[in-house]
Amino acid sequence: MDAFNGTLLRNGQVLSEGVNGRLSVDQLPSGEVAWTGFFALPPGGYVELGDVLDLALDDGRSCKIKVERVNQTNAGMSVSFGRP
Repeated sequence: MDAFNGTLLRNGQVLSEGVNGRLSVDQLPSGEVAWTGFFALPPGGYVELGDVLDLALDDGRSCKIKVERVNQTNAGMSVSFGRP
């Protein structure tokens, strides 16, 4: 898994900047690319289980993701994601 920094978007609207996490990039038999991984949301960030979002990385890559697990802690929100 590779470390990343990026921005979460919903329908082109920024939900949260400064998202840090780790991801794995998989090539599907169809030729599409799918991302799986996890990230921590900065304080005040919020997503819900099942949300389909765009994750735009600071290095210019982007992909649609689906929120598969959400854990709320005192430090903020930890999120696991997969392909939509």
